Amino acid sequence: SVVTQGGSSKTYNYLYNALEQRVRKTGAAGFAAYVYDDAGQKWGLEPAIIRAVFAVESAGRPFRADGTVERRYEPHHMPGSGITNWRDSLKLQLADREARFGEAYRRAPEAAMDATSWGGPQIMGFNAEDAGYSSARAMVEAMAADEQAHLDAFMALVHATEVRALLG
Repeated sequence: SVVTQGGSSKTYNYLYNALEQRVRKTGAAGFAAYVYDDAGQKWGLEPAIIRAVFAVESAGRPFRADGTVERRYEPHHMPGSGITNWRDSLKLQLADREARFGEAYRRAPEAAMDATSWGGPQIMGFNAEDAGYSSARAMVEAMAADEQAHLDAFMALVHATEVRALLG
């Protein structure tokens, strides 16, 4: 993963550029390059690293085609889901994952949101406090209202956790 491997900004740029080609082919839009440059300067982190994380986690798209916040339900983090192993969770197809999210949300909305990764950087809901929010719901609502909230949440998470040391 781009977060745990060492490497130069050249490596991150290569990774980002390869994934950006995939994004362009799908017609998906994400942040302009200057947004990553500004964030890198503000937070003291190489812009290529920030871009690579967004590219890997959500193909650089903070929102889905329908305008909702990008998400990935991780049932192995949901109590009572019947899936306790991340490898089993990984095998789920998107439609099944979405159906399971809907069921989990109807049963326990806050727990389902905590068990889901959100937005461009795919921040797990249970990490919302480290990302600067009181709850997963508050984080998702901020992300839904403002694209910049995706980047701000990621940078807050990086600086609040050990991830900062891994990224440089």
